[in-house]
Amino acid sequence: MPIKREYYIKPILAQECTEWLLYKHYAHRLCPISFSFGLFRKEVLVGCCVFGRSANRNNNSSGEFQIMELNRLVVNDGLERNVLSFFVASCLKKLPPPMIILSYADPEMGHHGYIYQATNWIYLGQGQRRDGGWDSGVTQFEKDGKRYHAKTVSGLIGGASASLATRMGYKRLFLPPKHKYCYLIGNKQQKKEMMCALGYKSMPYPKGDNKRYDASYSPPTQQLLF
Repeated sequence: MPIKREYYIKPILAQECTEWLLYKHYAHRLCPISFSFGLFRKEVLVGCCVFGRSANRNNNSSGEFQIMELNRLVVNDGLERNVLSFFVASCLKKLPPPMIILSYADPEMGHHGYIYQATNWIYLGQGQRRDGGWDSGVTQFEKDGKRYHAKTVSGLIGGASASLATRMGYKRLFLPPKHKYCYLIGNKQQKKEMMCALGYKSMPYPKGDNKRYDASYSPPTQQLLF
């Protein structure tokens, strides 16, 4: 059966994504949500895609254009081929223009951003900042065999200092910088202006073997939806 007949996408409430983000997505934490969409199959929610303001303040200002980040994308295992790209492409069509959408693929998780490549995003490079500097990708700490996001550690110890974290027993991790992608929503002239406002150049897509993470958790979505 064609994907468009088997599945459909519609906006959902942010709280309907909570279980998916906390327990099914590999980040296991909530994020800013301005737009949230659900992927449905036979009236059952089988995936979530959320967009929101970036945690990086440098990504939230670009002149007259609004910048959003595709913060989380997670679907059930075992869906038909091309369903994920259909889901992402459909969500992008539902966002109000003009808008700049950013997203990242984490090489630490074995990701290269193939879903963004399949839906014609622009690749902006790995570890490149708009000011020409290098993003080292240091965002995590480790303690007792468990990894923590830098913001989580800051909340736990009452400060963002790496030296304070070290004194409290946290080891600073030097992770590879993420692959950065953008998608421009607007007319031809707006897209040209948005690309100039971003200050990046388009680069060739990265390649490599992808690694899957455990996404077997099944959120009790039907209790919330029906």
